[in-house]
Amino acid sequence: MKLNRSFFILLAGASLLGFAAIFVKLASAEAASEVIGFYRMLFALPVAYLLMMRSQTPGLLKEKLKVVFAGVLFSGYLYLWHIAISITTAANATFIVGMSPLWVALVNVLLGYRFHKTFYLGLCTAIGGAAILSMAKGGTISLAQGEMVALLSSFGYAGLTLLVTNGRKTLQAVETLFYVVLGSFITFCIIVMVKQSVMGPFSLQTWGSFLGLSFVIQLAAWVIITKSMTGLSSSVVSIGLLMQQVMTPLFGVIILSEFPVFLEVVGSLILVLGMVISALKR
Repeated sequence: MKLNRSFFILLAGASLLGFAAIFVKLASAEAASEVIGFYRMLFALPVAYLLMMRSQTPGLLKEKLKVVFAGVLFSGYLYLWHIAISITTAANATFIVGMSPLWVALVNVLLGYRFHKTFYLGLCTAIGGAAILSMAKGGTISLAQGEMVALLSSFGYAGLTLLVTNGRKTLQAVETLFYVVLGSFITFCIIVMVKQSVMGPFSLQTWGSFLGLSFVIQLAAWVIITKSMTGLSSSVVSIGLLMQQVMTPLFGVIILSEFPVFLEVVGSLILVLGMVISALKR
């Protein structure tokens, strides 16, 4: 058995995603969720465009449109996740969104893809670890309105993973990133116009959080993630992205002095074990 090198690159990028919840938490005191998403994409878009100009794949309009649609799903996932957090516990919302690897695996099975039994073992182990993390933060088993919104959000995240992984078969990493950001930016523009959201003024802390979401999360983290997708199935990618749930409590200790409880540590270790098992190659 061996682990694909790309998987470790994926984990590095997904680890950076652990900062996302912290940036959102710092910005949400003043800005609505759609406004946070709008500025996140606005500041990232020109940089992503400049990166793409250095590496473009001619033609392939159909593939590029698919990735733009992945950006639409991405903004839908973010927007619904933020709504779910506001009407249920953050633990429940995060855990249900973290079930997206189940939907990705199901779609792949329906498309005729067959996994080794170690993948299913890793998938169940990883989701079990995420469940323990959720319980440690006060999560409960329920299907109220907030949980249903989070479920819809998980479908969006699964669709994003499937389309971006597929797009990477023909498009460059930075090119894929640009079209995802473009699709997401257009969607957030529509949302803020329909809702007539307040776009400012904001404090320096909130603007700093917007910039962090743009440059640390949307650019640095997702460039690493999209680069890693070469040689990985969408199902393994979806499980690797769960590393975000492991790193968020760790970064919370460093930045917010929010120390994890024992169950969070146990859940994180089980989640990492599941990710490693799922990526084992025979």
